[in-house]
Amino acid sequence: MHDSKVRPDWLDYNGHMTESRYLQVFGDTSDAFLNFIGMDENYRKQGFSVYTVETHIRHLREVSGGESLSVETQLLDYDEKRIRIVHEMLHSSSGDVLATGEHMLLHVNTNKGKACPFGKILYEKLAQIWNGHQNLSIPDYAGKGFQELNKK
Repeated sequence: MHDSKVRPDWLDYNGHMTESRYLQVFGDTSDAFLNFIGMDENYRKQGFSVYTVETHIRHLREVSGGESLSVETQLLDYDEKRIRIVHEMLHSSSGDVLATGEHMLLHVNTNKGKACPFGKILYEKLAQIWNGHQNLSIPDYAGKGFQELNKK
């Protein structure tokens, strides 16, 4: 769904991609997904958009400067007003999973500032994607929060 390269200004004091850039890459991927289903600038000009209501990012491996990234997206669930997606950030050459981002998006009427159903075209596109994704296994981490610390 999205490709990126870790730029030098994305690095923290440890020489790894800083936390905020993971969210940027996942946000750019969500935007690509939304454009894919038809939520483009023209759609937003009509007074509709989505708001992110929840995000859970897992940082699994260190990411250094100059590394090429690709992000795959899976539709986990949807209804008339919500989309639940998960992104997996992969190292482009090794295929290693570097991070995951799970997001709940809410469709809104931006003029009224409240949730509303998706337009027909977007809902139909989500249904098409769902036809391909509904039989994919849901990642074991999806829908879960922090792992409990072992208290010894």
